[in-house]
Amino acid sequence: METLRAVISADLHMTSDPRASDAIVPLMRMQREFYDVFFQNVCDLNPDVFILTGDNTCSGREEDCAMLYGYLSHLCSRGIIPVVIPGNHDFDRCTKQQYAERYYPLLKKDARDPASLSYALSVKGVTFLAMDDTVPGSRSGFSQQTVFWLKQQLTQAYLKGNRAVFLAHHNLHSDAWQPDPRRYRRYPDELLPLLKRMNVQIACSGHLHDACIYRDESLTEIIPPMPLAGAHQYGLLRISGERADYILKRLSFEEPLKSRIAEKDRKAAENRKAAFAHMLGGVSEDEADFISRFLEAQSSGTVSEKRAILLNHPGCESVLRKLSGTNTGLWMRCLLPEGRPACDYAEIRFSRRKDG
Repeated sequence: METLRAVISADLHMTSDPRASDAIVPLMRMQREFYDVFFQNVCDLNPDVFILTGDNTCSGREEDCAMLYGYLSHLCSRGIIPVVIPGNHDFDRCTKQQYAERYYPLLKKDARDPASLSYALSVKGVTFLAMDDTVPGSRSGFSQQTVFWLKQQLTQAYLKGNRAVFLAHHNLHSDAWQPDPRRYRRYPDELLPLLKRMNVQIACSGHLHDACIYRDESLTEIIPPMPLAGAHQYGLLRISGERADYILKRLSFEEPLKSRIAEKDRKAAENRKAAFAHMLGGVSEDEADFISRFLEAQSSGTVSEKRAILLNHPGCESVLRKLSGTNTGLWMRCLLPEGRPACDYAEIRFSRRKDG
């Protein structure tokens, strides 16, 4: 099997609107400069495919879609295949028909689901299932027709001897930390068992904005970070033979853009700390230091490396206790326990295919 190289990103929230707020997400008003560097990095890496797992634009406005289309067209001209799926924000001001008209002439497809925007594409022995899970007015991400189509494509991948990679915007596992999964879950109950039964061992999604990896006994779900925020990272996935590996790569910038981005990042980090202080009703010195260290580790994808330091920090217990029962506290507890997979790398050893 040839080695397949893929750059993975999510939640670009691309917009050309000069009024976009950058109070929390720091670079919303510097997108053109930022994404010029980002897509040049992708071109320099020269992967086989470039994967976007939804919320590719901020609202689906025609101007935002045109901006993204321009970058994707440039990748195509370099021989890099874009694999693009929609997210919930892509339809704020865009219909499904408009989405297809804007992007589908650019996208290679081996098969298209008649009931949704989902499609399948095979590259170098890997079948990508690029799924549209945005069903208006429904908490179930897929119709029964789409589930049936997915089964057909997984069967075709199996018969070809291809590895199958499942792509969707909403996550398969990330609601595990929610006290009531119904607040988040998007998919039919049969989906995850179906993927495992068909020996799908890699899934990629988005929506969280933070780097995260979920693993169980047979499936690894990779969630790349939002490149505008945090440490400005994207993922690199390689699939070859009986293994795959995934790492986070950090964008580098030259002056004067580097200094401008650093200042925007600093202001956004201060705003996030202030938001924590507001939720906590004020913070002690230890709590403030813990929050700073946690946010830095979370944004850089290094929680796994610094987990022991964070758990033993004198401000950790009091912050988690005060945030107990809130979504923020549950999210922090989800990232911190011992045994959580690293956010910044994963190695997958493929198990043997199961007949039937």
